[in-house]
Amino acid sequence: MIDLTEEYLTTEPEELAKKLSEKEMSTQLRKFYDDFKVLERRLDTLPDKGQERETIFRTGILPLIKFSKSKVAYHYARALFPQIFKTEIDRQIDRVKTEKDFRNFMLYYQALIGFYKYYRTMKEAEQKSHRGRQHRYDNTHGYSRGGRR
Repeated sequence: MIDLTEEYLTTEPEELAKKLSEKEMSTQLRKFYDDFKVLERRLDTLPDKGQERETIFRTGILPLIKFSKSKVAYHYARALFPQIFKTEIDRQIDRVKTEKDFRNFMLYYQALIGFYKYYRTMKEAEQKSHRGRQHRYDNTHGYSRGGRR
């Protein structure tokens, strides 16, 4: 069961995003999000009747959500993202038991992507700034690109 809490939608995805931001993996994050979004759209087309809807979710959509773990494993084996992503997403997928859980998971995943984008952008700006300072001056000879200081 996934309870919708402030910590679940802020603290948890932000902590994971900070760790993931060490590596460029926005394409992989978006790919999994797109896969989950397809399943969510299928949910939106289900009849509103309670028991029938729950049965269709349990037999037609939930197995595909769980199947996503194999896709995550495949991408991890190809070294497209770190172990921590696989571990955490597997844990989250295991927690999905109901439609409500899945919808809450989708919010978590959206938060993860948002925080990842923020921290990755900050990291890239920092690296770019560091490279600029590093290449601008050659301190060993007292010269800058423009000539002698």
